[in-house]
Amino acid sequence: MCYLCGGGVPRIVADEAEARAIEPGTSDWPVLITAPDTAGEKPYEEFVGTGERAEATRFAALRAIRATWPDGGVLDDVLAQIEEWCTSPPSRLGKGDIVACLARAVPELRHIE
Repeated sequence: MCYLCGGGVPRIVADEAEARAIEPGTSDWPVLITAPDTAGEKPYEEFVGTGERAEATRFAALRAIRATWPDGGVLDDVLAQIEEWCTSPPSRLGKGDIVACLARAVPELRHIE
């Protein structure tokens, strides 16, 4: 069982159709691995901020950073905005809108296209 998957069991799937066929609420959590094909994808990424330290995990290729949470009010506002976008998508929502929203909770975020 995977605590990162909300208690579900990760299941490797072959394609998006198979992933979508898994019923929500079941114990299976679809994992689809695809070839990198979008702007900015790299073989690996490191997200270690100033003053943070990467710590070893039980996975050799994965490090963990202890979370430092933003002010609760700011985080609540950002999460509410994302939920609103998901439930009532605006007619025009760009990557810049999403980056700006996330940067409110993570001011050190510097997205580079």
